[in-house]
Amino acid sequence: RAIFQRRVRFAGVSAPVVAELAKTVRRPLLLPNGIDLAGQSEQRLTPEAARGELGLRSQDFNIGVVGRLHPKKQPELALAGFSAFANEQANAALTFLGDGELAGALHKASAGMAVRFAGFVADAWRYLPAFDAVLIPSTEREAFNMVALEAMAAGVLVVAGPAPGPRFVVGEAGIFFAEPSPAAVAAALTEARTGGVGGDLVERGLQRAQAEFSVAAVARRLEPWIS
Repeated sequence: RAIFQRRVRFAGVSAPVVAELAKTVRRPLLLPNGIDLAGQSEQRLTPEAARGELGLRSQDFNIGVVGRLHPKKQPELALAGFSAFANEQANAALTFLGDGELAGALHKASAGMAVRFAGFVADAWRYLPAFDAVLIPSTEREAFNMVALEAMAAGVLVVAGPAPGPRFVVGEAGIFFAEPSPAAVAAALTEARTGGVGGDLVERGLQRAQAEFSVAAVARRLEPWIS
């Protein structure tokens, strides 16, 4: 109540959040998270160096899942989808960058599979070039998704599900699975391997990161409200 009595503007990090805010507050502002494209570019590892640091093979189709191993992020869906994908595709590997409460169960479920657990990795965005695709299996509770944005900025293809936050970030620059099922994830990964990597989706992602989420782009959104 104290906040509402003041002249405060509310902002959401994605269009779905703004739509939810609009049910309660007047004229909420869309203010997404920004990214320092130049700064990250200078510090990001090359694909060869990143794969070397993570112990990945260049001949594999390397898929990354980056973030907490938490139910909100649905890493178990990523693992199940990868399992279905790897049953049909040779030389595929999955790497989890992150730690969390589901680590033990995931380790057990992945026995015998080409799956690596790198644990928590500081500045994980530096290692994203190691991957051919970054998989975002988050639930509907995901309001944005910084990993998707960092992958786009790194020139890595994003494969994401129906959660509105990641879809807002990626726009038309990624490959999507329509339902949170292993078969749907596997189909999207197959599409990524056969037609997405190196195609115009990667270039679209780079352009979208620059146009919508760069520091300059976010600053432009603020200009009308700080003058």
